[in-house]
Amino acid sequence: MIRRFRTTILLGVMLSTAVAAQIGALRSPPSDIDAWVAKAMRTFDVPGVALAIVKDNDVVIAKGYGVRRLGESTAVDRNTLFGIASNTKMFTATALGLLVEEKKIEWDAPVIQYLPAFAMWDPYVTRELTVRDLLVHRSGLGLGAGGGRRRPTIGRRSRGGCGSSRRPRASAAPTRTTTCSTSSPAS
Repeated sequence: MIRRFRTTILLGVMLSTAVAAQIGALRSPPSDIDAWVAKAMRTFDVPGVALAIVKDNDVVIAKGYGVRRLGESTAVDRNTLFGIASNTKMFTATALGLLVEEKKIEWDAPVIQYLPAFAMWDPYVTRELTVRDLLVHRSGLGLGAGGGRRRPTIGRRSRGGCGSSRRPRASAAPTRTTTCSTSSPAS
């Protein structure tokens, strides 16, 4: 299952990269795009793909191919959402890197400079936490505390711990927060 998921993600990235390279200055997809996608789906053995290409804020193509699950008939369409798991980390880092390059944000500026309503459990952490800290896991937030499906663990942190099976430790890197470790204490 994980192998198929990774293959699907890889296929999506390859499709969008290859098609985007072909489109260049064009405002419409290549005429053989459907055949190309079908061949890629066979090559990577995936049941369905959603493809969207946006050029200069204009949607060039947004289309679904195949089915959502093997053995089922529900078709993939332009609005089908696929879970992409940890790939969102790469997208987030890339988007923030572009903003840094455009001088719209700074890696080492406090998060509250850009999100004034942002608040952590400790006023010092709220004031000092930087964009870089968030990306390199120096926030002290536990697994799932940033959103998603898991229940946030911030409340446990306010009582001085890092959750039921973790112990607080000082980070090896110069940080402004406490991080958590699942490793056993050094003897």
